[in-house]
Amino acid sequence: MTAPCSIVAIAASAGGLEALLTLFSALPYSTQCCFIIAQHMAKEGHSDLVASLIRRETHWPVTIPVTTSGLKPGMIYLLPAGKNGSITNSQLYLSEPDAYCFSSPCADVLFTSLSQEQEKHTGIILSGAGSDGTKGLQALKHSGGTTFAQQPEEALFNSMPCSAITTGCIDYVLPLNQIAAQLSSTILARNDCSVSTSNVIHDLSPTNHSLTSRSDHPGSTATDELKRLIEQLRQYTGVNFSGYKEETLLRRLEKRKALLGKEQNGHYEDYVLQHPQELACLEQSLLVSVSSFFRDQEVFNLLHPLLNNLAGSLSPEPARILVAGCATGEEAWSHAILWQTTHTQRPLEILAIDLNKEAIDQACQGLYPEQSLQQIDKGWRDSFFQPVREGYQVRPELKNMVTFQQTDLLKTELSQNFDIISCRNLMIYLKRKQQDELIHKLHDALCPKGILVTGLTESLSPEGQGLFAPLDHYHRIYQRR
Repeated sequence: MTAPCSIVAIAASAGGLEALLTLFSALPYSTQCCFIIAQHMAKEGHSDLVASLIRRETHWPVTIPVTTSGLKPGMIYLLPAGKNGSITNSQLYLSEPDAYCFSSPCADVLFTSLSQEQEKHTGIILSGAGSDGTKGLQALKHSGGTTFAQQPEEALFNSMPCSAITTGCIDYVLPLNQIAAQLSSTILARNDCSVSTSNVIHDLSPTNHSLTSRSDHPGSTATDELKRLIEQLRQYTGVNFSGYKEETLLRRLEKRKALLGKEQNGHYEDYVLQHPQELACLEQSLLVSVSSFFRDQEVFNLLHPLLNNLAGSLSPEPARILVAGCATGEEAWSHAILWQTTHTQRPLEILAIDLNKEAIDQACQGLYPEQSLQQIDKGWRDSFFQPVREGYQVRPELKNMVTFQQTDLLKTELSQNFDIISCRNLMIYLKRKQQDELIHKLHDALCPKGILVTGLTESLSPEGQGLFAPLDHYHRIYQRR
């Protein structure tokens, strides 16, 4: 049997993924503790997607258990969609949710099982709607465990943390960065197992990100260094990263520094001073450009009848779609392909925008390797792509429908009367203020009753919920109010 290690269980629901990413990006590695995450998901939920996003934010290994398993230190266990998780004698057991479990994985089941263990463990409740986790944290607190709740003012949805806080069972009510700091000190005090920041850098580069490293500026932190580089980027490239979450930018900055062998304090800023062209490379390192054809197929299945409705309209005006954060263009072409299958005579105009010039240049070429077209029906591939030596080239009938532009969505005014706006997996990287500003901008750009599509892991803030009504909440398809 696996030797017992300190267990930290985390519960989250709506808005919880953003909180998880922020928490793990700020959390130092520990060799004798593990995390178990109960993130509410539908039974057919996207466990793999959630796990991949967490992996991108941290150097902790992330696994989705499929059967009973011993818990290993230094691991993150993401409970799979449609299953509950419980701990008995340091073993993780999966089970089918009971009828009374309205959400799964159920946080109360996980926390309550921890309270019955001989060792004293830790429970954390993050953003979410409802009250799941409250009873379990009460039991964990009563058994001598340590309990945390995300500060309600910071949580995107605060009813889960508020429910637990009102019972008086929470030891620490803190913002996420302070939860990470306090959690590190409690694990260190209990197990003497936390790896120092210097050891993490030595052992785990280039994926490590130190939030306490110093530059040549006296008293300077990694955040201070990042702010200076953001200002230099703004002046050199015209791109302003100040509205993006610092935790994500810090991690990518550390990867860039490690690639150049400039991890030591102040060395990277000295390098930029001597090689200002490095700022262009840093800009590319900070930008996210990930896409694929018909990504999240079920979303496109649900959009197909909406496109049919637009195609059947008697309006003399072209239908209009905006793809915001289009990366290398696959999503824009996917919409164009679906439109072609409606066999309508009504024209379609697709505007696809992204901040990343290199990605936009590739999208304009419309040239993709064969393996990137594996999600496309063979008949569609033959109809809409021309085989060439380098792979497959988008045919002219699709190219005529799509316009690609390098655009900073946060500072550019959009044209209006779009029928559909797809803005997937962009808002999750933005700070709350910028998220709300963007959602207002997208609302204004849509025609009455227009459709907004966001990423499967993104939740609208209360501000956004006032502007959009859900057509399919699980697949993040909304209609303009």
